[in-house]
Amino acid sequence: MQTLKIENLKVAYGGAQILHGVSLEVNEKEAVAVLGPNGAGKTTLMRAITGLAPITGGDVFYQEESVKKMKPYQFVGKGIMHCLENRRLFSEFTVKDNLMMGAYALNNKSEVEKNLETCFEIFPILKERLSQISQTMSGGEQQMIAIARGLMSSPKVLLLDEPSVGLAQIVKEKIFEGLDKIKKQGVTILLVEQDAVMAMGIADRIYIMESGKVVLSGSRSEMKDNPYVKNIYLGIA
Repeated sequence: MQTLKIENLKVAYGGAQILHGVSLEVNEKEAVAVLGPNGAGKTTLMRAITGLAPITGGDVFYQEESVKKMKPYQFVGKGIMHCLENRRLFSEFTVKDNLMMGAYALNNKSEVEKNLETCFEIFPILKERLSQISQTMSGGEQQMIAIARGLMSSPKVLLLDEPSVGLAQIVKEKIFEGLDKIKKQGVTILLVEQDAVMAMGIADRIYIMESGKVVLSGSRSEMKDNPYVKNIYLGIA
């Protein structure tokens, strides 16, 4: 079943065209990765999906319903959680406070407690650091908080913008181990990432974006065998 569909999406800022008719789709319980260099338009794509960037053409569908005119705050109620680039934590709040902010729209206490336990299963270190101020934690731990905060809303779709940026390889591996657990729990994932190797570890399908356009797409196996992807994105001659 198709969950998210982006159709010929165009975005412009101040007369400068950033997205030139991007189309992609994400099926239910699928993990899809959008790869590409800096400046390709990946973050703009994610922001446009959730109403944070001005759409000048095309459409965004969630479960076959157009959502391009929805306000950013309405997406959480729809089951779409956008984990923004650079984490955007409440830096002076504790880990627990940050996590609970993700559950602000839930009225069911047992659901909140269940979600909290799920976060601990995915990122066990958070349970040990619940009372710690988030800004005193490492970059990788802060990224774990940001993803877990997104999970606290009981999302059907999780949008992740560059979750591994600026992190050491060993930390990236922990983050992506967590994302794999989230996928196995049935959450649909759309992931924007520069680290192609890490993204391909969990993605069912991949789109390559360059200069505001999708230039390649295919299954994980197809993309791993593609000479251009191997050379440019995987560093395999």
